[in-house]
Amino acid sequence: MSNEREKAAAAAVLSSTLAPTTTVSPFSNLTTTLTTVVTTASLASSKTENSVLGFIAVLIACVLSGFAGIYFEKILKGSNVSIWIRNIQLAFPSIFFAFLFASVKDNSSLYQDGPNPIEIWNNMLQGFDWAVWVTVAINAFGGLVVAVVIKYADNILKAFATSLAIVLNCIAAYFLFNFRPSILFLVGASGVIAAVFAYSMYPYKASHQALPTDAPKEVELQPVVESSKS
Repeated sequence: MSNEREKAAAAAVLSSTLAPTTTVSPFSNLTTTLTTVVTTASLASSKTENSVLGFIAVLIACVLSGFAGIYFEKILKGSNVSIWIRNIQLAFPSIFFAFLFASVKDNSSLYQDGPNPIEIWNNMLQGFDWAVWVTVAINAFGGLVVAVVIKYADNILKAFATSLAIVLNCIAAYFLFNFRPSILFLVGASGVIAAVFAYSMYPYKASHQALPTDAPKEVELQPVVESSKS
């Protein structure tokens, strides 16, 4: 599903042209999403769940996420600002919202020792051992890799890489954690692999506007005018 939203947003924001094969290929990734949802729903169903409301929420999240990803690509490729500076600029608002969310959700835990900033910081980092810090470092490195991929490739390719990474993680979990995939998951994984190959054969191309025909004539006539003045 992530690839459909990236393709639609790319066509709208970046004025990109999609080949028919690349337009069809993300629907195989949609198969993976649907089969995963069906498998999860069959394993754990709840009487309080609302399928219609959940579908609408997921649909809105996909639309917003797709346009946000493509707009991020436009920001990276449409300016001369360094990619590292862009990451720093994006990190500061995320720190504010993360602290605000933590203050609302874990208010009693953070302020249990009073409003002292040092105590709040210690309470916030409670339970952070070396394994947690390694996870944080891996996530930070992954964010930098995503920015580099979007900068020098495109956001649609990043979405395909994410889908393929999910399949590879499940294969690794099969050998490491005794994970047993279902038939629906195998069908969805096959669709993801087929979509990756289809997109690699026919990647989308950004449309470029033709240069005006008058420009080369003016450039050619300029030396003649200068020579006549001399």
